[in-house]
Amino acid sequence: MSKNKEKSLKRLAILKNDNGNRSVEVFSTMPGIMIYTGDYLSGLHPPFSGICLEAHYYPDTPNRPHFPQDVYAEGDIWSETIMYRI
Repeated sequence: MSKNKEKSLKRLAILKNDNGNRSVEVFSTMPGIMIYTGDYLSGLHPPFSGICLEAHYYPDTPNRPHFPQDVYAEGDIWSETIMYRI
């Protein structure tokens, strides 16, 4: 059985460089986004020299009934979409 209903892509984030001629957009059927800033990069990549945008459900979802739920039982079909536009 699938818990997913028809979901539409939503733009979760857009990053642009300073002069606006480069950008990346993140679209997903998931409700939120996690941002990693590379705090602990090392060696050839010093701290904060990278960034990662990853679509997610909200933290603490099982304890927040008003959050979109992401708890699935055995046999459930789970499907989400993430799209990056560069």
